[in-house]
Amino acid sequence: MSVPILQPLNYKRAIVDGQGRPTPEFQQKWRRLYEIAGAIPDVTTAAAMSALLDLIASGEGTILRRGPETWAGLPTPGGTGKFLRADGSYAEPDVTVDEADIDLSDVLTNNVSSTRHGFAPKLPNDATKYLDGTGAYSVPAGGGGGGGPVTIVQAKSVSVLSGVPSVTLDSSPTPGNLLVFIGARWTISINLASGWQQLFSKSATNSLSSIIAAKLVGAADGATQQPYTTNTGWAGVLVEVSGAALSTITAYGGTVDESGTTLAQGIVAPGGDCLSIGAFTSAGKTNTSIGLDGADDLGAFASDTGSSNGGPHSAQGFALTSTGKGAETVTGTYSAAGNYNQFTFATFAPSPF
Repeated sequence: MSVPILQPLNYKRAIVDGQGRPTPEFQQKWRRLYEIAGAIPDVTTAAAMSALLDLIASGEGTILRRGPETWAGLPTPGGTGKFLRADGSYAEPDVTVDEADIDLSDVLTNNVSSTRHGFAPKLPNDATKYLDGTGAYSVPAGGGGGGGPVTIVQAKSVSVLSGVPSVTLDSSPTPGNLLVFIGARWTISINLASGWQQLFSKSATNSLSSIIAAKLVGAADGATQQPYTTNTGWAGVLVEVSGAALSTITAYGGTVDESGTTLAQGIVAPGGDCLSIGAFTSAGKTNTSIGLDGADDLGAFASDTGSSNGGPHSAQGFALTSTGKGAETVTGTYSAAGNYNQFTFATFAPSPF
């Protein structure tokens, strides 16, 4: 509890009477002053100073501050979350961050990551890139640079007398691109490998049936791909395309059990910058080549020897880019006449990304 030490004397009257003697009132004031002076402790030691401060402190732990006129003890904070302000009161701290106080220089320390929140990385000044789940700017999966034409990255033909259609590309495909296996297989029940989707199948009576399967490339995918897990006869082409997604395949189809040395087929091209890929395949005849007209060679020529599973089999991949609408005719010319020729194709529109 604060106790005043000194009080103003406020004495403005004569201190002696007419006979030169101290007046009673002055004597009373003098005695009071003497008492006050005697109450002032010796402050030449730490203990004496402590005793002096006890006179104006309200209890243990009190903090003192100098007011405009006197020293005084500060009030109790009333909670551990409050802080002393300059006016001697306590208040909760203001943790609001002013936008002008934020340092937005090109420092990576506080960028967002997979372990914490943070700032977005500096923009790459590239409209085709978006912030991905790793905290980097990249072209969206299947985007192929955003809205451009579908592009063939690589292709490889395959012909298997008896086994699974295992194809090894020249290099590992890029995550986000699309793999398409297009061709034919022997007419037995087959099973898709994990991650692949069957898009088209047309059964034959006694030969290879047209099929199309596709898969979005993942980070763990290598150069060797196996669309199906069934041991049988296969012929076709595996193609990696960029700028495409399953949703951009606008048309697909095929024919089976065609005879002769020539197989011509119309392909619907719905619009500009459409890309069609496909394969001419055969069963039961030894073909050394399959010539193309109206399309480009894709994946080279592949063949096998033997008679199991409708063999021997052969395959020739093709690609066709259309800038108009309507039908485009593609012709395959076989080196050996046969009754079990197949034609299979898929058409991609430009990516919507």
